[in-house]
Amino acid sequence: MLLSEILEENSVQSIHNKTKISIDVLNKIIAKDFTSFKKVQLFGFISILEREYGGRIDDLHDECEEYFAANIKEDIPFIAPDVVKKTSKPKWLIWLAAFGILALATYFFMQSRIQNDIPVYKEEINLTTLNNINHKIEANSTINTNTTKKDTNVTIPALTVDSNTSLDMDNNVTVSQQLKIIPKTKLWFGIMNLETKELKNSIISNAFDVDTTKQWLIATSKASFSLQTSQGLKEFADYKVHYFKVDNTGFEEITKEQFDALGGPKKW
Repeated sequence: MLLSEILEENSVQSIHNKTKISIDVLNKIIAKDFTSFKKVQLFGFISILEREYGGRIDDLHDECEEYFAANIKEDIPFIAPDVVKKTSKPKWLIWLAAFGILALATYFFMQSRIQNDIPVYKEEINLTTLNNINHKIEANSTINTNTTKKDTNVTIPALTVDSNTSLDMDNNVTVSQQLKIIPKTKLWFGIMNLETKELKNSIISNAFDVDTTKQWLIATSKASFSLQTSQGLKEFADYKVHYFKVDNTGFEEITKEQFDALGGPKKW
């Protein structure tokens, strides 16, 4: 059994009435926001949900295990102040280390200055040499002009353009709508390709780009999120399940009946 299946048939209020778990806690569990729970506490709430709805909630169990496996840190042993005082380094060692760092920084700074310091006399020599070369070239050119006349006619090939070539680059650009799903905390959503009927579902905490060159059906969990399009941002903060149809013209919010009529799945 999946959490989304429970949410399809029950509102947050009805789950609260049945389990006596506070609405605030339920909303955090639905949004997969586990940061404010301890492991024992959270699995206690999950056990109540499983008892009341008659089965193991597979996705919620797995995600809780993954979260606490990744985020529980080992306890850092307490060190008494007197122990710290006894093991602290002598002050002269600290001053020696600081002096060494300062000396090393000064050395690297001086090396950098030396490498970047280019003598001016090299530039003067190069400029003088170039001027002498230019004078010789001009003198030779004058002599050659007076003694021998050369053909200065140069044939430049004409630039031809294929008549089949289009210079209008804008005709090759296909403009598609931008669509991002932006969760507030964590959001579960399912997505179905209307052409291939391929199903996917995921839990996201960062923005998700939807490929609007294809047609999709999308269903979300009861969590707060936004849809970012090229026309602007639309907020969904009512903690309800939402259904959408997406194509290259943008997105359209649809009803559960329309979602089912288009072939939307009941289970992901």
